[in-house]
Amino acid sequence: MSTSHSLDLERALADCLKDLFDPQELLRMVSYMDRDLYHEITGRNLGLSALAAEVARMVCQRGLVENLLQVLYRERPGRRRDIDNVAGLWRSDAPSQSSYGQHGAGAPSAPSAPAGGAVQEVQLDLSQQDDLVDLLLVCNAISERSTRDIIVGRLDGIKQFIRRHDMPKADVSAIVGACADHPGGIATLVENTRRFEGNTRHMQAVEAFLASAAQR
Repeated sequence: MSTSHSLDLERALADCLKDLFDPQELLRMVSYMDRDLYHEITGRNLGLSALAAEVARMVCQRGLVENLLQVLYRERPGRRRDIDNVAGLWRSDAPSQSSYGQHGAGAPSAPSAPAGGAVQEVQLDLSQQDDLVDLLLVCNAISERSTRDIIVGRLDGIKQFIRRHDMPKADVSAIVGACADHPGGIATLVENTRRFEGNTRHMQAVEAFLASAAQR
């Protein structure tokens, strides 16, 4: 990507972030997308414009643009047109790196649903459930109790059967076990986890494990 194009992308991304989020929302979104980036940027007491510009700069520098776009489409579906403008800049210079297909008269579409958007329901034995617990615990969205509580709250028809625990592994084991006992439960758990975790390598590992388990 040329320097001028990179700067254009940074500016467009910063403007988009500034329009879509307030400072607290923006930091929360960054924490879900990339924990290392969040730790670097939090605590600087930046105003919204400066914060948006810094997030845009670091996302472009680290090659996280596509991950961020996926989060934006998911978190702000009503602002698709604004996000499309940024995706168009990214896509015009990095077609091989983007998953955005043609839509209508050439405008980029939202990314095709990631594996977490259409998780195939699988039957997991106890050993596989333990493996899934270990994989989920590496995800920030699950390892952090506050986010884990939100995810459990979204497990309609299942959450009332979950006996919660103070220890993270015991708690996640109970969550996975209850989900495994209900049709579609594992898929619902993973879909809600992805909503907060984003397309991190840890989330991809969870989905790859489930895809492999479904083929056995």
